Order: sequence, then structure tokens, then C-alpha cells
Amino acid sequence: MHHKKNFPLSCVCLALLSASTTFSAFAANSDSQNTNATQKQSHLKKKRDDVEKIVVTATKRKEDRGDIAGTVDAISQDKLESMAAQSLSDYITQVPGVAFNNLIPGVSEVVLRGMATTTYHEQNQTTTGYYLNQIPLSEPGWPIVIPDIDTFDLQRVEVLRGPQGTLFGSSSLGGLINYVANEASTDGFDAAIEAGMTNVAHSSDTGYSVKGMFNIPITDTFAARLVAVHHKRAGYLDNIGTGKDDANKSYTDGGRLSLVWDPTDSTHISWLSMSQEIDTKDQSYISTGYQRDSLIPEETKPKITLHSLHVDQDLGFATLTVQGSYAHKVADNTLDYTGAYGQGFLGTDDIPTTGHYTTDSYNGEVRLTSPDAQSLRWIVGTMYSHNDEHMVDRDHAKGAVDYINDHPDDYGDDMGETLAGGDLLYDYHVHQKFTEKALFGELNYDFDPQWTLTLGGRYFHTTNNSELHNYYKIGYPLAFDYDEGASDTGFTPKVSLRYKLNDNLMTYALYSEGYRVGGANAMPPSTEYNSPLTYGSDSDKNYELGLRSDWLSHLLSLDFTVYRVDWDNIQVQMSRGDGFSYTTNAGGARNQGAELSFTLRPTDELSWQSNVTYLDSKLTSDLPSYSSTVPSGSRLPGASKWTINNIITWDLDLPYSPRLMLTQHYVSKAPVAFNAEMQRGGYTTYDLKTSVVKGNYQLNFYVNNLFDKYGIVDSPYVGTNGYRSTTILQPRTIGLTLSWKY
Repeated sequence: MHHKKNFPLSCVCLALLSASTTFSAFAANSDSQNTNATQKQSHLKKKRDDVEKIVVTATKRKEDRGDIAGTVDAISQDKLESMAAQSLSDYITQVPGVAFNNLIPGVSEVVLRGMATTTYHEQNQTTTGYYLNQIPLSEPGWPIVIPDIDTFDLQRVEVLRGPQGTLFGSSSLGGLINYVANEASTDGFDAAIEAGMTNVAHSSDTGYSVKGMFNIPITDTFAARLVAVHHKRAGYLDNIGTGKDDANKSYTDGGRLSLVWDPTDSTHISWLSMSQEIDTKDQSYISTGYQRDSLIPEETKPKITLHSLHVDQDLGFATLTVQGSYAHKVADNTLDYTGAYGQGFLGTDDIPTTGHYTTDSYNGEVRLTSPDAQSLRWIVGTMYSHNDEHMVDRDHAKGAVDYINDHPDDYGDDMGETLAGGDLLYDYHVHQKFTEKALFGELNYDFDPQWTLTLGGRYFHTTNNSELHNYYKIGYPLAFDYDEGASDTGFTPKVSLRYKLNDNLMTYALYSEGYRVGGANAMPPSTEYNSPLTYGSDSDKNYELGLRSDWLSHLLSLDFTVYRVDWDNIQVQMSRGDGFSYTTNAGGARNQGAELSFTLRPTDELSWQSNVTYLDSKLTSDLPSYSSTVPSGSRLPGASKWTINNIITWDLDLPYSPRLMLTQHYVSKAPVAFNAEMQRGGYTTYDLKTSVVKGNYQLNFYVNNLFDKYGIVDSPYVGTNGYRSTTILQPRTIGLTLSWKY
């Protein structure tokens, strides 16, 4: 085993000084004083403008964030770049009320306001919705791929906390995330290139990234924008079973194509295609320390391809929006299931289980949106979605057929093909279809300059059908073949009242609801385990009061929200004694809390943002299972009572516009699963960022997890190897990026 490097803090400081000195030397021979002063003034002016108005689109119309009667956070492109953010794990936990079940890229899940029953990911539809330019990225059923869109050339990331069932439908019990990618522009040629490298403590591996964007106006009315990214995340876990060091490295390849055509002043047509593929060479859960133990590499390869057409037509009295999309997801994974059978079973050295999952999603929406500059504003629309999902799970035992045939005294004569045809011990197939249709609308009425009433509602009808087939095999000899369907109809209302004293002070009261669709379980009930064949939908009701204020010409901005969410008929993932899991509807839960966010700007150069979240989460009724009962009053998994974030940003009045940023993140302890003694959280981490600018170039240097804190992120279940599937904080990561913008 080769020697590992663990960087002391002195090396971090030396690297920081070296990076700044090198960049200064690079630019020293130019007439940069006036140029950099101009750049700095422009940068600070942009910062002040961002304070004054942040326009978001996650409410399906362009609105100032400060005018929305609800909790919306917008992480701008400038902030993402300042944080040297590459993926969700780099920025999402800085948002109040957010937890991140960071397992492996492509299947990690964001949880808003504690709305989850596991620190893994839900066996059914996610409780958080994911969108790209309002195009759905998530679907009912098992979450095959949870896209983690690369931040390069994103305009912003919008996070809506609280259920969003009225405008967005199912899969938004806790809220939603809307990635806003830059569209092609006819204003002129634009380009950007970024390259970076990372080094992770306890690792000899090196990460890197290469990204590029080109915007080309083809005519006065037609433009194209192309984005491409390639990213390697360095591994930092040694797999003692395979003998592979730094085993959990991963590679991401992706891109976006945006086409925009404005044939008339009143017509806007845009096309967006996106592709992202992640190749993770081994899982990121550990056995101890920075080690994991499996006999084979446990690979995961999620991929998503998306195509969407969006048309806006100004009709005078309203804007007609027509949007349609198609998404294809594929996920292949391999896990070591030797522990489930025992090493040497049927003469094998190891027994891998493989999964091949695909889903095709079709989504369409048509809506009319009234103009903004009137006292009565409205949105009315209809939507349709259809998802077709296939899953195949198989346990492989090389040479199993020959072994059985060679042991007739144990298995009978020539029973190899019957018991293990194709050297398979388990062969399970699922085909699921989900359809959702809805009519929705929202009305805003200003009955005087300060008071605004909002009424909204969504009438929906969902259907689902599941075909499950298990072939007779020695690993699970109970063969079955069944077809089960269900449907649901409902209405989700929304009511809010907003009082806006002036441009600097707004309060609101909000009631909203969300829901998830039901489905069929992976395994039917057996003689020994009478688990339910299907599970129904669940829903939640949100009661919220909020205050948004800005004081002394943006010296202090304050957001404060208190809420209560009642979660009914919860879909809960449970485990049977035979190792199979199932989903059932059981009782309810109550999440209530407060979210405080303030930003202090004593000067244009210095700002301090602090986010404090308090969450009181508990079951409101007993939750029975095969092993034990989870008592009423138990905290939901991963629902930390306290989360505190601080970000200090300092733009120094020096040549090359240096910026320093120090971030702090604290999360209190919370159970990793129901009735689990192990807890996650209970730690504080720090990140350090710095950047300098010269002309069109920007150099970023950053250190994430500055003090190399070791902490448990999640540990949702006990694997077949006998130890908990625990994931930990990524060790201290030192990175450097150089970007160029035209």
C-alpha cells in the first residue's frame, strides 16, 4: 500500500500564500491598477444590485424574491462561483432548513424541513422535487437517478421550502429545487472556460475538472449555447477487500445544449437538451475509519438524458406557455451480496448482485399567465405526466449450474438449470407505470397597495400499475407473478395573505399542501411475513408565518419564518426478517420549527450572513414493524434539532480584487434510522475560499473541511456484510480553479 498524504494546516496556509503570490506575479507586468479598480467597483456594484432585487421563477412567473409569500432562497451564479461550488454538497447545506443525505453522486437526496423517514433515499417517490428550468427531473416510484446538476453556467439555484403541491404536483412534500440554467442569447458571442484540480486528505488520488461554454448568435433572432463538463472526484477510501486504494473515485461527464428562437417580438421558443453520466468506481460507505470492505468493487453508473421544448406567446391579456419534455434515465449498479449467502456458497468466491434500472418520463404543461402590472394576477394551467419504469435485480454465482450438477446428493440430478439457470441465484423484474393529470390555478389580488391575497388549488388524478415477476431460483425460491394497480384523486389548496408595508418590510401567513403518489411493494406478502402488497399516497399540511425585512440601506437584511407541517398517512420504508424491505402507510408526524437568516453589510466590502434553523420533529403515533415498535414521539431520521451556518465575505480594497470567504456549518445530532442508537451530525466544519481577478481571468483557491473533521453523515441500514452502511464527511479537500470569461 502506498503512502498517504495528510496535509497539515501549515501547508494550507503556504498554498494559499503561494497561489496569491503566483497570480500577482503573473499580472505584475501589466497596467492593472486602473483596470482592477474599475473591476472592483463593478463587482461591488453588482453585489449591491443583487441585494436590492433577486428575481426568481420557481413560482412560474418572474417575481422579486422579497415579494413572495413563502420561503424561497436563490443562490446566484456569483455566489456559486465564490464558493467554488461544483455540486450540491458544496452549497445546499448553507440554505436554512436543508439536510443532505450525501451517499454517492447521482443518488444523494436533499431533505427540506426534516420531511424524510430515512437518511438513505426513499424507496418510493422523493419528498423533494427537482427541476431544471421548471422541467421535472424526478418521477414516482424508486428514485433511479437524482440529478446533481453541475453548477457551471447556472444562472442560479432556487430552493422553495414547504410543500409546493398546488403549482408543481406530487413529490414536493418538503419543497423543491429548481436549477436555472442560462439560455442561449442573441445579444452577442459569449464564452467561458474553467479548469481545476483537487487533493483530498488521506488520499494519493487527484481530482480535476474541465468545463467550457460557448454562446453563438447565429442570426438576430436565433442563438445556440453549448456547455460541456468533465469532472473527476478523487477517491479517499481504501477497500481492504479488493486491495484498491482510493477506491471511491468517480467521473462525471455532461453537457447542455440551449437553442433560442424569437421569430417575433411576442414569441419566444427555447429548446434545452441535457445529458449527465456519473461513473462511481466504488461505494462511499465505510467499515471503519477511511476504509471499506467488499470482495468486489461496488460500482454505480447513473445517467440522465433530457430534451425539452418551451414556448412563450404573448397574447396581450396573458402569456401562453406550452412546455413538453422527455427524460430517459439509466442506472447500473453492482453490490457485494456474498455476505447474504456466505462465502463459498455453491463453490463461489463472491456473489455480486446487479441492478439495471431504466425509466422514460414524458411531461407536458400548458398554462396562461396574466401580466404582472395589474392588481388581479392569475395563473391557470393543465399538466400531464407519464412514467414508464423497468427494474431488473439479479444475484450472480459464477459456476453455480455446474456446481449443483456436480453435487446430485445435495440438490438432485441435473438440477443446475432449474435452481440456478444462467448462474443466477435471484432473478427479479419490475415494470411500473405512473400517470398524473391535473388542473391548477393561482390568483393574486392586491385589494390595496399593502395587502395581497393569494388563492390557489390543484385538482389531480393519478394512476399506477405494477407488474412484478420473480423467477424460481435457489436464492429466493418463492416464485411470483402479479399485476397490481391503483388510482387516486385529490385537491391541494393554497391560501396566503401578504402585508407589504414598503419595499423593505413584508410579512405573510401561508397555508399549503403537498402529496406523493402510492405504489406497489417489491415483494408480495409471504406465509411468514404478511407485509402489505401496496401502499397508498401520503400528504402534508403546512402552516407558516414569515417576515422579510431590509434595514438602513441594506446594512441589515432579515428573514424569519416559523412553521408547522402535519404529515399524514406517512409512507415508511420497513424491513422484513428475510432481508427484504417494503413500504407501508403508518400514522403521522409533526415537524415544526423556525428559520432565521440575516445578512449584515457594515461596508460594501464586508458581509456576514448567518442562518439558524430549529426543527422539532416527531412521530405522532406508534409505528409498528416486524422487529420492534417505533414509539410515538420519536424523532424522524436525520432531523437535526439545530443547524447553524455562517458565511463571512470580505472583498479587499487591493489590486486584483481579492475576495476571502470563510464558511461555518454546524449540525446537531439526529438518529440515522428509526430505533437506531447511532446518530449523525454533532460536528462543526469550516471552509475557506479566496479568489483574485485579472481581466477576464479569475483564480479560486479553496479548502473544504478546513480542520479535516471526521463525522457521520448517514448510516441508514445494516448491510449483508454485517456492519452499518455508514458514510462520512469528505476529508479536507484543497482545490484550485482557473476560469476565463469572454
